[in-house]
Amino acid sequence: MEARGRNGWFKATRCSVRITRNLEDTAVEARISFYSRHRGEMPPIMLMGTRQEMEILVTALLQALLRHRDEGAEEIDL
Repeated sequence: MEARGRNGWFKATRCSVRITRNLEDTAVEARISFYSRHRGEMPPIMLMGTRQEMEILVTALLQALLRHRDEGAEEIDL
């Protein structure tokens, strides 16, 4: 899979999902990070939001992929 990061295009070879709870309140934060083969300290692409926001995004992406199996384009409002 190819992705575009801060230094241009790279081959995304790993994705990590991290769920954390803020100790000061009950908010649950989710991070989805995409890495190349050379995993550095900061991932080239990182999505961060509440767990609910990430669930909505991932579900919307999957639904868009299923709707456009052969070709098509769609924007997803965040």
